[in-house]
Amino acid sequence: MDDSTAETTTRLRIALVITELDVGGAERCLTELALFLSKQGHHVRVLALGEPPAPLVDGLWRQLQQAQIDVRFIHGKGLRHAVRSIGRLRRELAEFEPHVVQAMLWHANVATAVALRGHSCVFVGGMRVSEPRWWRWPIERWAARRMASLVCVSDDVRRHAERAERIEAAKLCVIPNGISGPPLPAEYDQSDRPSSQTGPGVWSPLGFEPREHQMLYVGRLEPQKGVLELAEHLPQLLAPLADWSCIVMGRGSLREAMERAVKQRGCGQQVHFTAWQPEAARWMPAADVILLPANYEGMPNVLLEAMHAGKPFVAFAVDGISQLLSGDYPAELREVQLIPPQDWPKFVKAVHTLANNPQLRQRCGQANQRHVLAHFRLEDQLARYEALYCRLVATTANQPILK
Repeated sequence: MDDSTAETTTRLRIALVITELDVGGAERCLTELALFLSKQGHHVRVLALGEPPAPLVDGLWRQLQQAQIDVRFIHGKGLRHAVRSIGRLRRELAEFEPHVVQAMLWHANVATAVALRGHSCVFVGGMRVSEPRWWRWPIERWAARRMASLVCVSDDVRRHAERAERIEAAKLCVIPNGISGPPLPAEYDQSDRPSSQTGPGVWSPLGFEPREHQMLYVGRLEPQKGVLELAEHLPQLLAPLADWSCIVMGRGSLREAMERAVKQRGCGQQVHFTAWQPEAARWMPAADVILLPANYEGMPNVLLEAMHAGKPFVAFAVDGISQLLSGDYPAELREVQLIPPQDWPKFVKAVHTLANNPQLRQRCGQANQRHVLAHFRLEDQLARYEALYCRLVATTANQPILK
């Protein structure tokens, strides 16, 4: 069966294992996959190694509950309780008797590899980033030996898995993230948008009113995302742009450090920090440029959402991000939005170039929207997971199929 299609007449029991079920890129992918597979008639169970998510960040859990998908929490509490957590996971899997187990993220890959020892079901791993911590590589390589396949979120991540972590190339496949829903209009500039999307009160629910134009960062406030460096460069970004604000939307360990950096550099009047929002994509139509200065990524959903909304962005071209604007994407627009990693002078220059050229922002936004709709449709990517599972089950001996 071709991985690009998912037409099946069989029903499978599929367990999806994730480290946590808070709102995040991997967690969203797993939730969308669970919903898709359930609609296709498969019996799906979600197993999260950690505790249930807290209120306000439990949206994915609620989606699964509303779809009547069985969700179990292992209640793992770190390395001290690893043996007990893996024992619980093993019992859950033994009771469910899945045909396929899909794990996502490093901890879930490793825990599942241990828990499945002695089981004959198809084990598929998931690699979401090019892991920078080298000490994790041999552990994941050990786990990969027990996998039938390892799904990488981008070509860059696949190359990292093969070359750095030395995982067998034949086991690696690439299924990118995807985006769904009707496209938002990308044919007009800020002044032509409906007031309900961009008028004076659009940001009022968040407790502030920014200036006429906005650059927006959405994501975790953690070292991986390069946000402290962003805060340190905000004076250079904003000084020549008197009618622009920068909105930082997210939560994380660097929030206070970022606020101090902004205050010390005297640009606080143009910078607004807001708490994490459960539906951050709803604010993108009101922004002019999306920023993502991440140090490493897999394939960030925030940029897929920005492209879907017809927004230009400025991001470092680290693993996974470059693939978003590859293939037939116009080279001159790619160069404006993708910056060599850690080249902050070029990052600042690119933001200024877009800020001072509304026509260029419009061209980038339109090209982004066309490209994401042509190459990153969520339904296509989810169907590739299903096709992979069915192919692996069909080619694995002694795998019963539900009729």
